[in-house]
Amino acid sequence: MSMLPRVLLLALIAAQAAGAADPAPAVPAPTAASVKELITLTESRKLVDGVPGEVESAMQSAMQEAFGSEDLTPPQQKVVDEMGAKATALFRQEMGWGVLEPLFIAVYTKTFTQPEIDGMIAFYKSEAGHAVIAKMPLVMQNTMELVQERMMMLEPKLQQLQQDALEQLQATEKEETPPPK
Repeated sequence: MSMLPRVLLLALIAAQAAGAADPAPAVPAPTAASVKELITLTESRKLVDGVPGEVESAMQSAMQEAFGSEDLTPPQQKVVDEMGAKATALFRQEMGWGVLEPLFIAVYTKTFTQPEIDGMIAFYKSEAGHAVIAKMPLVMQNTMELVQERMMMLEPKLQQLQQDALEQLQATEKEETPPPK
């Protein structure tokens, strides 16, 4: 073994030994109060509170799509409406801020250090941070529109792949089918 690889190997062993003997100082976990301040600044509750309305709209669209142009009788419409109202109420109960806030705090506390939380708080208190909070819904909306456009462009290609695979499957069935006797 030449001298350079030996020196590098010894340096690596020494660095590992030094690291094991002298652990890095512990970084403090964030306090629940600082995490609460951060999620308040980022208006997380506002986002969570808006989700049930979006879920309700999505459910209504899904129900309309499921029934298509079929007209429901008044009793059927009542059942569908009641199910939607119950589902929305259940969603608000199980996914409301009172349930999610402690989970957010636990996740942030487990994921970030106090200096990182402090840095995020400072950012979201700044002019740039306020702009991010104010404009992020528009960013998300524009992003979703672009993704939907891309998906529409992709759909014919996916359908062609599916058709090709179906044809290949049918061809293998013919190959495997023994001739009639």
